[in-house]
Amino acid sequence: MYLINLMHMKDCDKLYLGFRKFIQKEKLRDYDNEFFEKKRHTYKFMIPFIYKYVNVDKLKNKLVNKDDISLFYFFSVYLNKLLVKAPTWVKGMKLLEPTHSYISSYKRPTQF
Repeated sequence: MYLINLMHMKDCDKLYLGFRKFIQKEKLRDYDNEFFEKKRHTYKFMIPFIYKYVNVDKLKNKLVNKDDISLFYFFSVYLNKLLVKAPTWVKGMKLLEPTHSYISSYKRPTQF
C-alpha cells in the first residue's frame, strides 16, 4: 500500500516523507513547518532543506534498511539533477533556427 502511494507523489514529497524519520524529535516541528510554508518545492529548496535537518554524509554510511538505501539513492539522483546542467552553448544551439532550409532546396535528380 505504501509503494502505491509513492508512485503518485511528487519527488519533493517522497523526499520529505522519507527523510522525516531521520529528523531529531526536537526539530521535527520546524521541519514540518518549513516544508509547508513553501507553496512550490523546487530542487533549489529541497536539497538545502534536507541538508539543514539531516546529516546526510554521516547517515549514508550507516544504512541497513533497503528502503533507506533507495531513499538516499533517490536523493543523490535528485541532487545530480540540480548540479549537472547542460552547458550554456547547448542551450544556445537549441535556440538557433536553421538559416537555410535543406528540404525546400532539395531537387530530385532527373537522371540516374
